[in-house]
Amino acid sequence: MRSLRKCLSVALAVIMIVCSLSVMTVSVTAAEITENGVTYTIYPDKKTATVVSYTSAGTVDEVVIPSEIDGCKVTTIGQSAFRTNTNVASITLPETVRFIEGYAFDGCSNLETVNIAGELKSIGNAVFRDCSKLTEVNIGKSIEAIGSSAFKGSGIKSLIIPDTCTSLASSAFSGCEALEEVILPSNTTEIKSNMFSGCSSLKEFVVPDEVVAIRADAFYECTSLETVKMGNKVERIEIRAFYNCTSLKNINFSDSLTLISTSAFWDCDSLEEIIIPKNVKSLEFQAFRGCDKLTTVNLLNGVNRIGERAFMNCGSLREMIIPSSVSDISPLAFSLCKDFTIYGVKDSVAHKYAKDNKYDFIGFEIDEKGDAEITAFDCPGTTEVTVPANLCGAPVKTIGTDAFRGNKEIKSITLTSDVSQISDYAFDGCTALESVQFKADSTHIGKYAFANCPAITSVCLPDEVATIDECAFGFVSSGDTYVPAEDFVIYASIYSKGYDYCKDNGVQFRFGLLKEVATGEIVLGMNYNENSYKEGDEYRLVNVLGDVNNDGFVNVKDATQIQKVCASLASFDKATEHLADTTLDGKYNIKDATQIQKYVASLIDSFYK
Repeated sequence: MRSLRKCLSVALAVIMIVCSLSVMTVSVTAAEITENGVTYTIYPDKKTATVVSYTSAGTVDEVVIPSEIDGCKVTTIGQSAFRTNTNVASITLPETVRFIEGYAFDGCSNLETVNIAGELKSIGNAVFRDCSKLTEVNIGKSIEAIGSSAFKGSGIKSLIIPDTCTSLASSAFSGCEALEEVILPSNTTEIKSNMFSGCSSLKEFVVPDEVVAIRADAFYECTSLETVKMGNKVERIEIRAFYNCTSLKNINFSDSLTLISTSAFWDCDSLEEIIIPKNVKSLEFQAFRGCDKLTTVNLLNGVNRIGERAFMNCGSLREMIIPSSVSDISPLAFSLCKDFTIYGVKDSVAHKYAKDNKYDFIGFEIDEKGDAEITAFDCPGTTEVTVPANLCGAPVKTIGTDAFRGNKEIKSITLTSDVSQISDYAFDGCTALESVQFKADSTHIGKYAFANCPAITSVCLPDEVATIDECAFGFVSSGDTYVPAEDFVIYASIYSKGYDYCKDNGVQFRFGLLKEVATGEIVLGMNYNENSYKEGDEYRLVNVLGDVNNDGFVNVKDATQIQKVCASLASFDKATEHLADTTLDGKYNIKDATQIQKYVASLIDSFYK
């Protein structure tokens, strides 16, 4: 019995060993086959084959991969299969190939043509890297993944990547100097780092709508890139994303944008205008440094910080509106920006920064109606000022209280036609001010608006001036009070607010209106008188005392006209009757004609003495 059990145990052991050997034999199925210089690993159990290497047949090789080898479908070009082979010029892949693994054609510097008959699923890392003669690849409509540096340094000129591609790795097209056009899948969510760096022929790029981030160095040194059409969901533009894109002129930032990172647009020296959305809280270190043609930067209210050297060496940037939301401006934010003016809220961080760094500052506010008011002017060394027509899209309608008060350098100021109010003390103490040009229609001029302006000796006021408050013109400080300035004169018509102002404030009045010679329009002006006009001047005083025929001159013709009216051979209208009263006795007669003759003969130099 024991002998029988022993025999059975031995037999069972033998059977188990045989079965084990049989299983091991079945699991070892892979084998290598070489045909026409191409080596394949075949997997009979899966009925598939992978190209694993290639041995060149000659100086210029045209390789055709069959769809089947030894009964197995060729589905994969294996890792490094043709790597650094400089003899391969053309390769044709069958419709069975689905995968090209990493480095498969890396460094094939003479590869010019890749014919892909099937629908690829993936292209691995560095597959076509440095294939400098490869100008075109049709990757089909089923590609799902493109690996890192897949086309880096290749010669491709254009590529359309279908929406089936859900994985597009970093540096995929880096250094493709011939690449002119690329269309990414519409479902792309980020432009990976270095994806297009060094693509020096790329001129335009459309960021897909689903992209939320443009990663570091994404378009680094794309020197021909002119236009970037940004998707609506982009939230982040990361470090050096557009560094040295020297041709970039147009880029629109989405309202979703929250970050413009370090050196993001450094040396984009063709960029001219940008709008920074309100959700961008910080402009980081050197964000727009060296953008030499940048002239307009619109910071929307919401931006909190302007970082170190953010606009350093922006040589064409002459002004910027800095909103009240900005609470931190780094000391060198605008370093090397010459003749630079900051617009902002009076006494704000921007105002203090301008003073500390010796930049010009103009303060303004926008009211609930959407109109702008100039509130401060702190521009040392400026002698001529033209107030902008609008700020942040709001028309400038008011020169605020104390806005220019005490400025001892400004000589002339030009206001736009929209200005309808010059507030109290606006130009009080502007001792060098000689001229303020503005359209006077419906304008309100506040009290002491031009007090203590000794360089202004006369003002010509049109009839259209709406109101002139007390001591607005021609007054100087005397202790704690204001008194009329000696020899100050206002020219106006007798039916104007100017005449009423002189009568109410004890200021000298003379007849006269200032006409713009080219248009014939009556305007407001300063420091003109009856004898100041010279041939060719832009403005001249008209309707002055004695000029009864309104030709702009006082001469014998006017004396003759008065004589005719006195002889009932002609007549005057009511306004002209006042101009005929050259003796200022309240009536006109032959004495006034004689007075004009004396003036013409230089026996008197004024009718007002």
